[in-house]
Amino acid sequence: MEFTESSETYLKEIFRISETSDCVRCTDVADKLKVTMSSVNRAVRILSAEGYLKHEPYGLIFLTEAGIKKAGELCSSQETITKYLMKTLFVDRATAFDEACKIEHFISPEIVNRMKELFD
Repeated sequence: MEFTESSETYLKEIFRISETSDCVRCTDVADKLKVTMSSVNRAVRILSAEGYLKHEPYGLIFLTEAGIKKAGELCSSQETITKYLMKTLFVDRATAFDEACKIEHFISPEIVNRMKELFD
């Protein structure tokens, strides 16, 4: 599956919620992303069909091992770009995080790795 910007955003948010909560519901995702329940349900269906999530209608959302791996990679990439913006351009964390979310969809993994090497 080639991830869309939308799919990546939903997967990352489900991952982040799961790190701080015992369970993830569609309403949690909708509230956090400020989107409609129908948008969340559509994304969850797609991510489930691709094997990244398990979800029963009106039930909880669980990340599969593939979902955890992919979401971890996406979050790591966003964090690397965020650090880069903060440390090289002196952008505040909130702005850097928001901009990194936009940038990460268009930047190659090679460039992200080079950014990461600057801080390792």
